Amino acid sequence: MQKRMIMFALVMVLGWVMTLHAAHAASAPIKVTIHVPSKSLSIMPYYFGKDKGFFATEQIEPQLVACNR
Repeated sequence: MQKRMIMFALVMVLGWVMTLHAAHAASAPIKVTIHVPSKSLSIMPYYFGKDKGFFATEQIEPQLVACNR
């Protein structure tokens, strides 16, 4: 389970790195949907970054979606 979470985080970071270049070239923010497994401390940086506007400075508009099982 922990290995799965690490792989998920790596894929998310890779996706952000790939969109950063496009975000700087675009005039409107890129809308990105981020699926999070639950509201926990491991996902806190996503919520913190959204609340503090870190995504907005990179012209990314994240939509955090909690997956309910």
